[in-house]
Amino acid sequence: MTEERLDIITGTVALPYSWSTGPTLARFLSGLKQRKILGTRCPRCQRVLVPARLFCPRCFVDTTEWLEIPDRGHLRTFTIVNYTYEGQPKPPPYILGIIDLEGAGVGFLHFVGGIDLTLKEVPEGTLAHVKADVSPRKMWMRFLSGLFGGERILTQFWIDLFTHLASVAESNCSETQPMGCPTRILAGLFEKPSLPSEKLVNSGKRMIDIENRMIYDDARWKGFYPSDAPIPPWIFQNSFNKTFRVENGTLKGVTSTFDDTIKGENRLRLIDPSDLSKGVLLEYVDPQFALFYDVLNVLSEDIVVGKAFTGRYPKGRVILTFTMARRYPFDFMSPKDHHELFEKHGRVPEANKVKGDWEGRMVSNASLTPPMFRFRYDVDSSGKITCKWNFLNLLRGDSKVELTQEQMLMLDFTNFHDEIKMITDDIMVGKYCPVGTEILNILGERPLGLLHLEKTSEGTRPCIYYYIRRVPSGS
Repeated sequence: MTEERLDIITGTVALPYSWSTGPTLARFLSGLKQRKILGTRCPRCQRVLVPARLFCPRCFVDTTEWLEIPDRGHLRTFTIVNYTYEGQPKPPPYILGIIDLEGAGVGFLHFVGGIDLTLKEVPEGTLAHVKADVSPRKMWMRFLSGLFGGERILTQFWIDLFTHLASVAESNCSETQPMGCPTRILAGLFEKPSLPSEKLVNSGKRMIDIENRMIYDDARWKGFYPSDAPIPPWIFQNSFNKTFRVENGTLKGVTSTFDDTIKGENRLRLIDPSDLSKGVLLEYVDPQFALFYDVLNVLSEDIVVGKAFTGRYPKGRVILTFTMARRYPFDFMSPKDHHELFEKHGRVPEANKVKGDWEGRMVSNASLTPPMFRFRYDVDSSGKITCKWNFLNLLRGDSKVELTQEQMLMLDFTNFHDEIKMITDDIMVGKYCPVGTEILNILGERPLGLLHLEKTSEGTRPCIYYYIRRVPSGS
């Protein structure tokens, strides 16, 4: 029996590409040549974006006002890079930091110089001793990186991609809206003085503010995991709610999963009765949850930052930092919010108002996903609407568009169709549902992550809910 020879050839494949700066970034770079730092201001949220951007990634409106930003600021956070990887901007060691420039509303990623990093002896346990890990922080992104070749092809293309995803994940992070913040930011907010505990009590009121794109739901506090959770909440498909009431002069509460499948009674008391600013201790009454407790910091009338512990107070171990809100923007809508927008505030889109590019996010039980798809609508001379869609740059296609008396329909080659209603001229909500296919009515209307179940006259149908916003054409 002859042995078969196996030859292995090892090589490297280069994937060069060009990146057009565009008019906005070109003006920013030209400013740097003149030793000027330029930014643009969002007309809606008033944030000053540096580097300058064509549109605000939070509000999706064009930014037309330019400002010169002082070359002063403070270092928010940093990392010392001692690790070598493909596509590296400069040889290590070097420091990368996020700098909060005076007058800017976002952090500015830049090299930090003027520090001697040439250590002859590297002390154990110091930052200089630790090799900086440039692979993605999130486990699911690490998996994707490994799937497509891992470290050997983590070229500038992948660095750009991960930077974009990170900016999306934290684009809604602020002190007034910390629902999109990572743990390191929430930890700082947690240390701020707390408002009195009576601010926690829920009134049961509910209101949707279309003009300001805000939802006020005081039936409960909606819980949010940090943006750097090991698995993104919109993938894990889990969230929680807390409700608080006063009973016989005592503050009590209930913590539940998003679908109320699991509930636990709570009792609450001040950490320090002589100092209300130290926050509130939440303990679980039910025996099965007795080894867990929370410490809550009431930041404002509508925002709470908390830490969950395992063990007995005050010697427990932190297992999670979280946020709760009863007033939150459309970006954090729940399936219930989506349903109300669709049924009570939605209208049939007009052809001339649909034309343009739209970016879509799916509605999960926890929060919206990052941007997942794009629609581009065109209208011909006869008023007929056509749509080209793009899903994650992986799938592309065309859909037939029909306007009915109730909604806009989009039909393609699949057995599913889209039902869309317009909320404002630059906001629409939609559903992606099967055509003529019903499943047995055995699960009721309980949502299952990205899949939401609706009762119809013929049974129960599964639908994917989404939220789309107008974006600048070609962005």
